[in-house]
Order: sequence, then structure tokens, then C-alpha cells
Amino acid sequence: MTDYQAIREAPFLNLDYFTHWGARPWQKFIDIGVKTYLGEDLTEKKLLEIGPGRGRMTSLFGILGAEVTAVEIDEKRIEQARQEVKNFGVSDKVDLVLYNGDLKTLDQKQYDIIFTKSALLYPADLKGFLADLKNLLHDEGKFVFIENARGNTFVQVLRFFKRRSFNFFKRTRFFTQTEIDLVKSIFKVELLMHSKWPPVYLICGKKH
Repeated sequence: MTDYQAIREAPFLNLDYFTHWGARPWQKFIDIGVKTYLGEDLTEKKLLEIGPGRGRMTSLFGILGAEVTAVEIDEKRIEQARQEVKNFGVSDKVDLVLYNGDLKTLDQKQYDIIFTKSALLYPADLKGFLADLKNLLHDEGKFVFIENARGNTFVQVLRFFKRRSFNFFKRTRFFTQTEIDLVKSIFKVELLMHSKWPPVYLICGKKH
């Protein structure tokens, strides 16, 4: 049985829980991107999370004091995330929003922080999506993107056998230098790290 109180009291010692899936590099990049780049105290910071999934990172941000808006296209995931933030006692810090993938449909308030974890793989128009994210960020705001890199042919074969779906690859954009350059053309990138195995990018920066 999960001891939510113990995890809440030492969140950065329990990143394996909040990361939820992914090998050690995902935990390392969350540690660097959140703890080091954003800081351990996010009190009163307005944070937008794209694709919260089951709500574990959402809960972490609530524990750190952020006022979180988490947008998700899957209603089932919204319900799972709602239970997760309740388990950690941070429901009052979190607003879970079901949306259609178009950021323009959201309340156009601005945020101090924008966070994604394996969520920028899916927008059909990544350039437009990133531009919309930029418009939602305060002038002095920060972003942390942790995204799957494309990797080599061997990695692609492994992914295919895991998913067993060509449609998944048709609708998924794994990050390459092209996507990194696109992010750089829209935001000011201050920190860029890459893990070869598993292939993951950490991209941190500001609006300008």
C-alpha cells in the first residue's frame, strides 16, 4: 500500500514514484529540470502542465506549492489524476481540465511555469503548439520540456515491438535536432541535455 504521507514529506527522494514510468534518465532529468532549474519551492507559482496522465507529476507540483492547471485530452486520465492529487491532499492546488488539444480553447491567462513530459510528441502542428505555449507564458516565465528523442534504428525497432502499431509512429513525433532547433527558434533555451539510452531530451528555458 502506498504511503502517500511519507512520499509527500520527501518528494525528491521518491522521484521514481513521481516519474511513474521511464528509466533512470527520466528521474535524473526531472531532478535537474524541477529541483535545480525551477527550484524546490514553487509557492504561488502558476504552473501549466500539458498531459498530466495519471497525475503523479501534477501531485509533485502541488506538493511543492504551485497552483497547477493540468490539461488532458483523455477523460479517463483526468479521473485517475483527480484521485492521485486527492491521495496527496493537494486537490485545492490543482485544476484538471479536459481539452481537445487546442491551447487556444483554454482560458488565456499566463503562467509562471510550463511543464511537459512526453507530451510534445503528438501535436500535428508542433510549431503552432509551441507558439501557443509561448503566449501562455509570462515574460519572465520558465519552461521544462522532457521529451522522447528519436534514437537509432534499434530503438525504433524496440518501440515498434512494444506498440505493434504503425499508426502510433505516424502520429508520433520523436524529437530530433529538427525539433530542438524549432524550440530554440521560439524560446530562449538555457539548458539542454540528452540521454542516449533511453533516448530523452531535457530542454529548459525562458520566453525570451
